[in-house]
Amino acid sequence: MIELVASAGSAVQVGCGSRVIRVEHAFIGGEVVRIDCESEGASIDGVDARADVTLGSDFSSLAPGNVTLTFTGCSGHVATFRERWL
Repeated sequence: MIELVASAGSAVQVGCGSRVIRVEHAFIGGEVVRIDCESEGASIDGVDARADVTLGSDFSSLAPGNVTLTFTGCSGHVATFRERWL
């Protein structure tokens, strides 16, 4: 689960290498955006925002080991990780 506080603008984005998850919306700033990689969903201030997730977004799992995430379009973020066995 990734939680962002959006800055004013047209999108927030989380990247991991060449993979990105992008939510496009007319943000005024301060909205809480939650991205759930397990369910491949998103919400803005608790309202379903799956329609705002761009078609090219990649919700694939993270590789084991150290991972660097990049964040754009936000003033703050929190990422939580829950290990799953496949």
